Amino acid sequence: MKLLQHPSQISAEKAKEKGYFVNWCGVGETGDPTNKKRSYAFLFNGCPRGNGTWKKVGDNMNLVACQAACDTDSTCNAIEINGCNANPACGGACWLFSLNGQITNGNCVTNGDMKGYRKNAS
Repeated sequence: MKLLQHPSQISAEKAKEKGYFVNWCGVGETGDPTNKKRSYAFLFNGCPRGNGTWKKVGDNMNLVACQAACDTDSTCNAIEINGCNANPACGGACWLFSLNGQITNGNCVTNGDMKGYRKNAS
């Protein structure tokens, strides 16, 4: 990922239009040479589970930053983001999943604070 020299060089909205992402570090390139934005499908309120592995990549990340982390991992096909009740953009722990087959709901927290998303094929 290549960061711009200074985040003020481009607005957050312009960054998204050009395929950049914005996180707590600033504005950076997504690394996708086609400049194509990845999309994610909401799965459920809860935690993704299935056959495979998962890892925590941050404690205070919003949905966009969590998706960007998944985009940089070629094996990632689902995410879990937390802290969504207090903030519609979320702001809590981010987990990346590399699951084979069906992704099921582990029903960890189903009140809307924890959300699962599947990364759509590009």
